[in-house]
Amino acid sequence: MKLFRNLSIKYKIIVIILFVTVLILVMGFSFDILRNIKTLKQNLLDSTFLNAKLTGANCIPPLVFQDQTGAEEVLSTLQSLDNLLYAGVWDATGKQFASFSRFTPDAIPPVPENLPYFEFTGNRLHLFQPLLYRDKNYGIIYFQLSTEELNAKIRIYLLQSILFTVILILFAYLITLKLQRVITKPILDLAEITGKISSENNYSIRVQKPSSDEIGFLYDKFNDLLEQINTQNIKRDEAEKALRESEHKYRQLIEGSNDAIYLLYDNKFEIVNRKFCDMFGVTLEEVNRPDFNFIDLVASKSRPLIRERERRLANGENIDPKYEFTAITRDGKEVIVEVSVSYITYKDGIATQGILRDLTERKKLEQQLVQSQKMEAIGKLAGGVAHDFNNILTVILGYCELANMAISKDHPVYEYFHQIEIAGKKAASLTNQLLAFSRRQFIKLSIVNINSVITDMQKMLHRVIGEDIEIQITLEQDIKLIKADPAQIEQIIMNLSVNARDAMPNGGLLTFETKNVALDGEYAKEHSGVKPGSYVLISVSDTGIGMGKEIRDQIFEPFFTTKEKGKGTGLGLSTVYGIVKQNDGFIYVYSEPNVGTTFKIYFPCTNEEISEPETNPDDVISDLSGNETILVAEDEKSVRKFAVSSLKKYGYNVLEAGNGHEALQYFPKNNSSNIHLLITDVIMPNMNGRELANKVLDIDPKIKVLFMSGYTDDMVLRHGISSTELAFIQKPFSTADLLKKVRKVLDSQNKNL
Repeated sequence: MKLFRNLSIKYKIIVIILFVTVLILVMGFSFDILRNIKTLKQNLLDSTFLNAKLTGANCIPPLVFQDQTGAEEVLSTLQSLDNLLYAGVWDATGKQFASFSRFTPDAIPPVPENLPYFEFTGNRLHLFQPLLYRDKNYGIIYFQLSTEELNAKIRIYLLQSILFTVILILFAYLITLKLQRVITKPILDLAEITGKISSENNYSIRVQKPSSDEIGFLYDKFNDLLEQINTQNIKRDEAEKALRESEHKYRQLIEGSNDAIYLLYDNKFEIVNRKFCDMFGVTLEEVNRPDFNFIDLVASKSRPLIRERERRLANGENIDPKYEFTAITRDGKEVIVEVSVSYITYKDGIATQGILRDLTERKKLEQQLVQSQKMEAIGKLAGGVAHDFNNILTVILGYCELANMAISKDHPVYEYFHQIEIAGKKAASLTNQLLAFSRRQFIKLSIVNINSVITDMQKMLHRVIGEDIEIQITLEQDIKLIKADPAQIEQIIMNLSVNARDAMPNGGLLTFETKNVALDGEYAKEHSGVKPGSYVLISVSDTGIGMGKEIRDQIFEPFFTTKEKGKGTGLGLSTVYGIVKQNDGFIYVYSEPNVGTTFKIYFPCTNEEISEPETNPDDVISDLSGNETILVAEDEKSVRKFAVSSLKKYGYNVLEAGNGHEALQYFPKNNSSNIHLLITDVIMPNMNGRELANKVLDIDPKIKVLFMSGYTDDMVLRHGISSTELAFIQKPFSTADLLKKVRKVLDSQNKNL
């Protein structure tokens, strides 16, 4: 190093340029040589492994049938490989089964434990390949190849590389000699003074002009430059101070932003903030690496969009500065981002200045909202249909019942009416399922222990799903209580169990699990419609055929089914969905094809205690007849006529009205009437049932009221009627249902029950 320092500048230039040239050439050619050697070897390995796999696959049948001759015939097909010295096949016990050799091979190394295996030794390549078929090992195939041809190619390439390196070094030396002659002593002197000024940062130094020629002119201009620099230094210091303050504020603004901010130039990031690194899971060091590429952060499905924008920008076309694409983080997670970009002149070209906003969660919530609104719209439609069905079914079932009561079972038309009644009840069941989906089913709330419901249903579930499906139940001991209709909870368990059974035609495992869970605000933000709090989780899992995303998105829709015609109505899971929503819960499904399905249902907990069940008075009424006066107010004529006929048949004195105004005509103002009971539809034109009842009770406080409706629950509640607080009967109802309810209300001491 000391010798180098004592050299003249021209020789230093020669030494440095030659040293750098040699270093670059040696490193470059070394890398290229190693890469080519590796490529040559890899090509040999790839072709050898391929031949071993193909030959091995053809040797498996002879191995299975112990056909040694067949195996040797397969191996003999390798004679076209000029560099193959030996090929052998061993069976699964390690015994050599067949072989082929062109020349006497080198010693065969012992079979290694881990296969496939290869090694280069001297001028030989040894390769072992297992003979596998459907994960079963039938033996081993071994190749021994000559690598003399490969080694010869490597030696030739080495000689060529060395020769080319020597030529380039000589060429660099000639260029260096030419360069050092151009450099003159005055320039070197001036450089020395410049170095002194730079090192001391003293721009008051002035150089002495050696002559009045061009060099002297250069020195004068250099002194003028020093004077200007000295004058500008003061302004520069002030400007740098202001710039540092501005940059500090700008950096604080960027780093404090909740959005990712970047400046992209020539496909490289010049500026990124911390949010950018957090969003994509990269570090500042990775972003600043020369080989870092923006397109690596773009998911494959969005790369055509980015390429198209780059093409249009390069062509000078106007493009929308705001767009969305799917990015991908370092750990492979897809992120939906909104980009707002502007294009600015930067360095020698155009740079992209952008702001990225993570829309993943927002898109997820929007999707959940759309799905929720879709299900709500379908629910409203189902509820409206159910209302019309209920009125029609009330008349059909009612008159079938009256007809059967009027004739004997031996009558020729009795069976006809009976079949109509059966079909009507099936339609009523279907309507009830629609009501359940639309969350408007009439329910009887009570305090429920989920564990008890599942335990009580265990025997029945075994009968329903069959013996080839194992049931596993894991219940949390101190499970919290929920407020729901026990019959609906049983319906959920049954529907999910039947669905799981159908998904496991060849048997499997059906698992029920309960646990107490607490959902926080973060979970609620990520799941639309969820409120933070304590919940009881019911998890129902099967090991069945599972389903893909397209089916998962539709499984809760009414009448959607993947089963064969006649094997499902498509209302099982939609009923489950409606029941869960009606009880302020929520349900999620997790499924993968050929893996299985898990339904997770969350019900909010309650602090109320379980009360003893009440006896149903309807079950103990023996005499359904009476002689009281009853007013029936119903705008649907066919329903009204059926109710009137049923009541008259059992001795009641019945009045009828088609709307609220007609009903009020039976009540003289400020006078008590002889009417004992008002039966009114809840929803009627001009005056609904609640308004009619209030007006009647103002006139005659002693009269009792029974409400009826085919509308769904929320519609009834909006008109001031609660089936849990007032006397109420839901359409469709039979003659017996109506008579029991009427008798119960008339005999009750409570006028509203």
